[in-house]
Amino acid sequence: MNIPILKPQSVTISRGALPGSRKLLVDGVPFREVALSGDEAPMRLYDTSGPYTDDMAKIDIEKGLAALRRAWILARGNVEEYEGRPRSPQDDGLKPGELLTVPQFDRVDRKPLRAKPGQ
Repeated sequence: MNIPILKPQSVTISRGALPGSRKLLVDGVPFREVALSGDEAPMRLYDTSGPYTDDMAKIDIEKGLAALRRAWILARGNVEEYEGRPRSPQDDGLKPGELLTVPQFDRVDRKPLRAKPGQ
């Protein structure tokens, strides 16, 4: 069964700096330094926002995030690409036959990985 890929009419995502804070990297680990009130020193929190709060990042919501670690993972030599299986409504919590209204990313260039035999 072919399920149509629905394109969103308009997508808005939060981008850029968050008020009262700044993004910083400590040994490559992302943190957000949050300004507190009064004479209190800023607090550092682990930042899970990914590239969305990086003003220099190129974001295309229809392509998803870049596969930054893929080359490194493949270079280890213990995984292989495979065809995988087609997406099904159950992947999104739907019952068989229910119409899929969630936009899908085009993943023709990204095959899933699995461990090589014996790994």
